[in-house]
Amino acid sequence: MRIALSLLLLLSIVTDVEPLIREAPLPKQLKECYQKYSRKSLASVVGKSLCWYCETSLRGRMNPPAEPMVLPNRRDYRRLAEPLINRRVKRQAGGSTCIRKEYRMLTSAERDNYHNAINALKQDTTMTPNMYDAVAMFHVGDASVRAHGGPGFLGWHRMYLVMYERALQSKVPGVCIPYIDNTIEAELGDDGSYLWSDEFLGTPNGVVTSGPFANWNTPIGELTRNVGNQAFPMDKDILNDIMSRGRIEDIVSPTAELEHDIEYHHGSYHIHVGGLMESIDTASFDPVFFMHHAYIDYVWEQFRQKTLAAGGDPTRYPESNDLPLHTGDTVINVIQLPTGNVTVTQRDMYATLTDYEYQPSPECSRTNPDCGSIYLACNRTSYRCYPVNPSLQPPVNPGPPINPGPPVNPGPPVNPGPPVNPGPPVNPGPPVDPPTDPWTPVDPRPPVNPGPPINPIPPVNPRPSNCIDSNRYIKAPRTCQNTFCIDGVCDTNKWSYFPVKVISNRAPEFSGSGSYPVRNGKVMTKNDIYEPKAYTAVNQYVRPRAVEPKGYGNCQDTHGIGQIFISSQGINYEGYYSESSIIDQRLATSISIAYLAVKDIGISGKSTALLRAFDQCGRICHTACRVPGSNPAKYRPCSGVVDITPDFPKQYSSSYGESLLQVWGYKQDRECPIFEGEDFFMSFYCDYKDRLPWVESGPVYGQTQPSPLIMPIFQPKPVVPPKPKAVCKVNTKCTVEVACESRKCSTYGHIILETILALGYPRNSV
Repeated sequence: MRIALSLLLLLSIVTDVEPLIREAPLPKQLKECYQKYSRKSLASVVGKSLCWYCETSLRGRMNPPAEPMVLPNRRDYRRLAEPLINRRVKRQAGGSTCIRKEYRMLTSAERDNYHNAINALKQDTTMTPNMYDAVAMFHVGDASVRAHGGPGFLGWHRMYLVMYERALQSKVPGVCIPYIDNTIEAELGDDGSYLWSDEFLGTPNGVVTSGPFANWNTPIGELTRNVGNQAFPMDKDILNDIMSRGRIEDIVSPTAELEHDIEYHHGSYHIHVGGLMESIDTASFDPVFFMHHAYIDYVWEQFRQKTLAAGGDPTRYPESNDLPLHTGDTVINVIQLPTGNVTVTQRDMYATLTDYEYQPSPECSRTNPDCGSIYLACNRTSYRCYPVNPSLQPPVNPGPPINPGPPVNPGPPVNPGPPVNPGPPVNPGPPVDPPTDPWTPVDPRPPVNPGPPINPIPPVNPRPSNCIDSNRYIKAPRTCQNTFCIDGVCDTNKWSYFPVKVISNRAPEFSGSGSYPVRNGKVMTKNDIYEPKAYTAVNQYVRPRAVEPKGYGNCQDTHGIGQIFISSQGINYEGYYSESSIIDQRLATSISIAYLAVKDIGISGKSTALLRAFDQCGRICHTACRVPGSNPAKYRPCSGVVDITPDFPKQYSSSYGESLLQVWGYKQDRECPIFEGEDFFMSFYCDYKDRLPWVESGPVYGQTQPSPLIMPIFQPKPVVPPKPKAVCKVNTKCTVEVACESRKCSTYGHIILETILALGYPRNSV
């Protein structure tokens, strides 16, 4: 008995001191990136894109594992590097310039040749593991920092595309990389695009099992996608924002504002495609990557030509002293090339195009409403081209009828002569009575009930399946297919699971549940019964933010069905896991449960991961960790970085099934399982903050004046706000209408004495 008590005592001590899951600090480089944009209002940029921009581009600096993939031997890269170094010597067959076209503008033969060239690279095993993957591996590891997060982004990827294009031409001469115009895709904005058909890119969601790249294996598992889960491609307004700038410094990091940063905006298509494309270190294993970056290069070339026409110098490279790996002499390759080094400012590459040119993106107008492809149609309102499924399009308008010419003169009319007299009219006699008289026999059987009318087969809706009509269509929740790859090994058994809570406030765009209160027998339709502002006690805690965060554009009312996407990204291992939970958007506050996975640590070691959550529009959910030893559980804001260790108490499971049983106590009560709500270490709060929640507001990068959009509550010299109309003595019931974003707050929107005084209010009143 004493031994058992001693063990229990020991476990309780370990529980308080060394929990299995514990909060860890943000990596230094990631914190610096967050800090740089801490004052950026999330009303002007989408939180998901901003986090992706900081987190993925810095992946290579966040203690990466040693050699996550087996790279090809250096000498194997010689034939891939030679086209870059001897560019003017080895141009494609015939010395002609490559014409890069929008993907849908290719002829059937050109598209087949392009697909065949890619598959020929994939089947060429003279390089390790094959020629396509060898090219793709240029973009992993060291490229995370050399090719991203700075002005070298554009030049690095420009030469990378040339290398890839030359490899394609070695298999099928004359092949050029097509580009996918993001702005055309944005007109549709989801996976209804015909791009994700067997003729083009194949399977949009899950393992790619159809199309030209069906059943591909990559160095990190099967080719997978999750198209349309989050994010929209770059639209025309964003393109116009980029093109409105006048210098290269205005569209690249670290000097550009995010709204005009081409690298920041390019990330939305990576997120939109999802799967391997969502991570910098795996994106190039999907051929979509190269077509996307061909479009980014096309936008850059348009910008360069505009700058040149305005008298500017598009060849000047914006050096950055803050980014040592983005100087003009940065080498583009992941290893030292045996034939020499190629830098991002090779003048003949950075200044003018000598190997290829771009066919302009398809456009239409009032006078020419034809986009030039059966896969595109012209919007007759905006006169923009948008993707279509040719099999669902109406027949082609034959145009105006052919003019038959002047009518033939038939000559004078023929005289028919006098009319013939028909004589007196014939008397038809009395009308015949219908057969309803008593002598007409009647069928004694009741009439046969024909049943309900047959519902005719509705006509095929020519609109894409993702078009939402708020009265007729509800968008189905999205699923996430993971690769389950860790450090290059793909196996579900190498992951550990733990539950997380997702707490969400009512979405700003939700228009109402359609369920209303009744007063004195009359339905009151001003507010539905779930509307927070209908209840004074609720409204002081749950109210819309002063500044509504920006979403991707898919924040339409989905009849109360909301979806939160959660993820874990390895910091001391190479691995990414995503999942989602469904929430009830009708309620002022709702809660759901999801299960995250991280690298299984076995009986020793430690897994460090970055945990994040966003709603279906890409708006940030901030993270909160359980206060150690709190019972009942209390939570405080935390970084979202966690260490998973083998210490007690056990807070993770080896499978989803085990994790489920930890949350629901079926073993204790099969009929009425107990909800083990105290075992959650991490909670996500989706309450539409308008700034990054993981750092304090710092200096605004690239601005001479602080942003007026966001001022933190606590500052050394606060600006005194105007006094509220209400006057009360300072006490625990007195509230100020500001969001609670400090540990000094007792509840959301509830400010205690020290905070009120810090805001500049007199001690005796507010």
